[in-house]
Amino acid sequence: MKASSSEIEHDDDWIQVHRHRATGIESVHAHFQGHAYDPHDHDEVLVGITQQGVQRFLCHRALHTSTPGRSILIEPWRST
Repeated sequence: MKASSSEIEHDDDWIQVHRHRATGIESVHAHFQGHAYDPHDHDEVLVGITQQGVQRFLCHRALHTSTPGRSILIEPWRST
């Protein structure tokens, strides 16, 4: 997953993506202020940990909020 220039709103927003060679597990470490991503689907399970700030997102038409120390689990989903 990469953030395109249209997804980055602020100069101090950043994203680092790493894929473990042996397992293929991808990790994403990012910092965003404001809007980061438009609605999208995930093909694989996503596990997230909010390290600082507040993360708000819509999933299955419900608003979710994650605060520091909270984890997020998103199962694969297709909106079509």
